[in-house]
Amino acid sequence: MLMKAGAMIDNKKLSDVQRENFQVQLMKTQMSLEDIIHNIALNSEDPSVILMDRGLMDTAGYSGWKIWDRILERTGWNNIELRDNRYDAVIHMITAADGCPEFYDNENVARYESVEEAVERDKALRSAYLGHNKLFFIGNQHDNGFEGKIQSTIDAVFSVIGFPTSIKRFRKFLVETRGIDFEGNESDVEIWGQTPRYEDYHGKVFKSSETEPFNSTQDNQQRNAEEPAQFNFVTNIIRHTYLKAPEDSIIFVRKRSGVKINNEPFSRRSHHFDYERRYMIDNQKIEKKRIMSGREYEDLLLNEFDEKRRQLKILRTSFMFENQYFQLETFTNIIGAPTFLLVESEDEHVSLPPYLKVLKDVSNNAQYSTHNMSRHDFEMSWD
Repeated sequence: MLMKAGAMIDNKKLSDVQRENFQVQLMKTQMSLEDIIHNIALNSEDPSVILMDRGLMDTAGYSGWKIWDRILERTGWNNIELRDNRYDAVIHMITAADGCPEFYDNENVARYESVEEAVERDKALRSAYLGHNKLFFIGNQHDNGFEGKIQSTIDAVFSVIGFPTSIKRFRKFLVETRGIDFEGNESDVEIWGQTPRYEDYHGKVFKSSETEPFNSTQDNQQRNAEEPAQFNFVTNIIRHTYLKAPEDSIIFVRKRSGVKINNEPFSRRSHHFDYERRYMIDNQKIEKKRIMSGREYEDLLLNEFDEKRRQLKILRTSFMFENQYFQLETFTNIIGAPTFLLVESEDEHVSLPPYLKVLKDVSNNAQYSTHNMSRHDFEMSWD
């Protein structure tokens, strides 16, 4: 909208101060528009779905680390607030420049980048949303070409709002972690990563490799560069709690606290709360999810907590490998601290990161479901 109204600005021609000022004003304008549209939807008597063309975290993909840090410091915003608390889902359609460059049209007024620049920018934009709980990447390899890409996007929207869809195959893999010393316990000191072993735990899960994504030297080089802010991996601390529910449903709430970007220390400035209900209709799994307030979360814990189950404490690291979104989850209050690699893919075959030692595929094994592992009598089996 702004570009067509004359605000098409090439950031490369601006000074750092000008870029920072422009991005802050752009974000404030976007926030205002989003809030207005959201309030209009709330005023409607009919269920509404709001589709945003861009998200606020896109700014990170267009800013260097220095400018992005200054924006957060200047405004008091933080990554969790901008990434998680405003959007129920993020659907990223990978640029045609990455995979189908012959269809990339830079004659569009909104496109001023070459194919190579578009690919690098798109990677930065993808990484900006790492850690969001509902993150979809729509690639360019479809049997029906662009129509297939559009259909995958529509299916992703359907899955978010709770319509039956079979576009994604959920995969879950047990990852080797035995022999790695882990000292996580119930205290807030440990949970907040004050203990170095806690902060570094997922770094130890990854074997040494030239392709290892947690390379501190590489991260520091990127951190100090003027290039777009790259979130190579994002780690959150999650409290996953099941509530009392009818026999045909599973209901749980989650609190996500803290954020660790690349090899930086944990930041505990913000929290995110969500509510999810899962049930079956005509052999189709339906998921209904919504963001909620901290007060509602505390009320549900007080009044609806399922005492037959324990609250699970999870260390989750999100990262990308070959244009695929992965999540690595360690259950820190289960003996043995089992770790699982999670991925949702349209393809039956998933290319797994070579720097992880995968023990077995447990996708269809109910023993390793989060719901089952929340039982007080659950005992981890590595066989």
